[in-house]
Amino acid sequence: MTAKKAQIEMIGLVIVVIILAIGLLLYVKLAVFRDQGEKENTIVENAYLTNLMGAVFNVKVCETDAKKVEEVLVMCFENQEFCSETDSCIYLKKQIKEIITSVGIKDFKKYSISVEKGDEKINVLEECKTGINTHTTLVTGEGKHYTTNFMVC
Repeated sequence: MTAKKAQIEMIGLVIVVIILAIGLLLYVKLAVFRDQGEKENTIVENAYLTNLMGAVFNVKVCETDAKKVEEVLVMCFENQEFCSETDSCIYLKKQIKEIITSVGIKDFKKYSISVEKGDEKINVLEECKTGINTHTTLVTGEGKHYTTNFMVC
């Protein structure tokens, strides 16, 4: 009779261990791997920012000498005149602020835009220290490559 009692106790102990293992697995699944919502928001915001950058960079500015914002960014980097302004960066800063204001974006209030070529970097708008950043490469007709960074905060 004692051998049967010991077998029943062993089966009870195995059942308790199985229930504990299932509980531990559920805890790990529900508590540890719960951060997926935050990651999805970052991906959505990054896609939003990339689309916003593309839209802003494709707008033509200056009625007399219409060029896209991305072309004027290169002119700003090269310190060239544009649209009767001695400094194309100052002109571009005003135009970008007008474009973004006219779109009516309420999620983000501040923007930073910079242009890089090699070790040189020029900040067109510098309102953010940290935030969501995206970048693209601009290639001129002469084959020069420029990297533009667009950040919102």
